[in-house]
Amino acid sequence: QEGKTELGVRLHEDLASRPSTSAGLFLAKDKKSGKKATREKFMRIFDDDKFVINTEQVYLKDCETSVIYMDSVDKDPDRIRGGTYNLIHWSEMAFSKIEMGHTIASVFDKVCQPTLRMRDGYFFGETTLNGKNDFYDFYNAAHEYGLHTLRVSLGMMVDMGLMSRADYEAIESTTHPDV
Repeated sequence: QEGKTELGVRLHEDLASRPSTSAGLFLAKDKKSGKKATREKFMRIFDDDKFVINTEQVYLKDCETSVIYMDSVDKDPDRIRGGTYNLIHWSEMAFSKIEMGHTIASVFDKVCQPTLRMRDGYFFGETTLNGKNDFYDFYNAAHEYGLHTLRVSLGMMVDMGLMSRADYEAIESTTHPDV
C-alpha cells in the first residue's frame, strides 16, 4: 500500500493528457483486478470532463488517438500481442494468473518488449512481493532485460509533482496507521 499502482496510473494520466497520439497498456493480473483498478484508480485520477473512461480503455476527449487500453495477462497472454505502446504498466506482477505454460518472463519477452520498440516506450512493472515465485526470478534478472528497479512511496509522488498534497492527505486519512 505504498502507491505502486497509483504511480503507474498517474504516469498513464500524464502521458494521455498530452494532445498527441499516444498509446498505453494497463495490464492487470486478471480481468476482475483490471475492473477494480478502473473503478478505484482511473476513475478517481482521470478527469471525466477531459477523458472517456471505461473498463476497456481510457482516451482523451480532445484527441481520441491518445488512448490507454486495459487488459489482463490471465487466460492466454498471446491474445494481447501486437500494437505499439509508449507505456506498459503491469500491475501486481507477482500475483499474475498466467496459464498455458507461460511465465512472467515469457509474457515480457513476447508481449511487452516487442510492442514498446517502435515508440521507444517505457515498461513499468510493479507488485507486492509474493515469496520466491516467477516474479522473484524475473526481478533478479531485471538487469538482463535492461530494466531498473526503484521504490517510490506516495510521499515521493507528492515531491515529484505526480500527486497533490490534498490527494495524499485524503489517502493517508483513510489508511490504517500500520500500513
